[in-house]
Amino acid sequence: MKKKIFAAAMTAALFLALSCTKDNENKTPMLPSGYVGTFEVGTESGQPYTLENIKAKYVIIGEKMTVTLEKVSFSPKMPVTIDMTIPSIDAVLSGGTYTLSKASVIPMVGDVEFEKYKISNLTGMVNDGVMSLSMTILGFPVTYKGQGVEP
Repeated sequence: MKKKIFAAAMTAALFLALSCTKDNENKTPMLPSGYVGTFEVGTESGQPYTLENIKAKYVIIGEKMTVTLEKVSFSPKMPVTIDMTIPSIDAVLSGGTYTLSKASVIPMVGDVEFEKYKISNLTGMVNDGVMSLSMTILGFPVTYKGQGVEP
């Protein structure tokens, strides 16, 4: 009788251990509070326009992520920098990494949509160490790659 109880207890313990392992694979990862990195815009001349130390912050709700790139500009001739928000990016979590995608999205500056600067072909990934984004704006390739930082 004791052998049957012991065998049942071991089976239950094994079952619990295996079920916990699967759950942990898609638990929300501990992401940093933000990222700092390089923002690059392709140009007609072929020489990219590059900005360093660009901060990115994000909000995740369900399977959507909103990313704000702070103090960016798209050309050295642009007289001001803007905080560009990219709303409602599809974010699929797998193995501690979010895979990002959006065929088309209109970015925002503050509460204003900038339809003229519609983003297409957005792809990327976010995990505990890196955020990378790739997209097209006005026919030009735009990328961001940042490293995770804490406040």
